[in-house]
Amino acid sequence: MSTIIAGKYKGRKIRNKNLKNVRPTQAKIKKSIFQILEPIENKVVLDLYSGTGSIGLEFLSRGAKHVVMVEKSRFMVNAINDNINKIHNKKNFDIICSDVNKFLDMKLYQTKYDIIFADPPYHSADFFDFKKKINVQLSDHGIFCMEMYKTNIDDKTCDVRLYGKTQVVMWRK
Repeated sequence: MSTIIAGKYKGRKIRNKNLKNVRPTQAKIKKSIFQILEPIENKVVLDLYSGTGSIGLEFLSRGAKHVVMVEKSRFMVNAINDNINKIHNKKNFDIICSDVNKFLDMKLYQTKYDIIFADPPYHSADFFDFKKKINVQLSDHGIFCMEMYKTNIDDKTCDVRLYGKTQVVMWRK
């Protein structure tokens, strides 16, 4: 189980047992990401590769105005629904069962997001390709944050934080 680390749902448990092919964000990395992204209140957030919904729920716990979670696996979408229904009682979120690339290509949501967070399976997505794809949907001065396997990001406009074999790359539009 993972835990929501701050906000109105602090300490609430998120089910992630018996879920194969899921790599939940470590608590120390999650804490660091949210400290960098603060303040979260009234932000519109897109959470790509949502997994168990842990990151999306953390955004909701910290006062995000609206969170859209995109996850390809129907099994994981059901897990997100279970986790949200046990913790969150508002309707300020959407859960989309879709491949992330198809979702971004179709631009189903013409929303401009203040924060776009992506945590793709390691080695499956390139930061620079994502940066191009999300640019249209990221609001002016919005932040794109991607958790990924440690690799060289040679871009002076990015803030790269290292956590062992994991890195978090942030880019402000």
